[in-house]
Amino acid sequence: MTLSSLKLWQVLLLGTAILAAILLLVAWILRVPRPQGQNWVVLSIQSVEFRTNAGKVLPMALVRVSNVGPETVDFRLCWFECRAKGQKALLATNRFASTVAPLGTGESTNLTIDLLTAQLPLGDYQCCGEVVWAERESMLHRWHRIVDRQLNLFDVTKNPRWYARELQQGSAIAGNVDPADYFREMYGKTRSEWLKLARRWPELRRKPLNNWIYYPGPNDQSPEESARMQAESAFADFCRMTIDSVVPE
Repeated sequence: MTLSSLKLWQVLLLGTAILAAILLLVAWILRVPRPQGQNWVVLSIQSVEFRTNAGKVLPMALVRVSNVGPETVDFRLCWFECRAKGQKALLATNRFASTVAPLGTGESTNLTIDLLTAQLPLGDYQCCGEVVWAERESMLHRWHRIVDRQLNLFDVTKNPRWYARELQQGSAIAGNVDPADYFREMYGKTRSEWLKLARRWPELRRKPLNNWIYYPGPNDQSPEESARMQAESAFADFCRMTIDSVVPE
């Protein structure tokens, strides 16, 4: 082997070693878990307002979704309803249930939902909703996930929940009234009753991963049935978010 060939092999080996070190560093950085329990998305149902259409005055609910986290997220308004305070009549369903949209860090978006025509005082329109969100996967994350699984550099095949744990996910619930009051008045549900069930079945405390944020299931039920089932799920999420992390004995 000539001297020039030896130097070329040394350069190639050094370059390969440097590239491998860079890739390992990037992979290690991506594997550092983000702090859990931080809600990147804020949901607010600000008010019920009125608009005029063809001479008719129609009520509408204003829903605002804000990303206060450090990265872009995908979000979906998975549950929303508005009911009359006294009669509990369903005045609106969620037309955004199948819509997944991105939201950059520091950005906000407003959603408007028309309500069924009803001549009610503003205070009698009671609305509540839930948004689920997931950190959007970057190209760097995607590349790392593909390479990691192909080469099994970090035994990720032994831990299939790595990807779900690496990217932040969560949900937020809000209403133009206190959500606890809404669930109690409209559905007769209270956190204390849910906590009794959680004592008997601790698995109820585990928050499901929001992988279904991208794949909302088919809905062939009536609006009332669909609203009730979605409210059941939202109530469970609400209880998980508002009670201590340990189920009392």
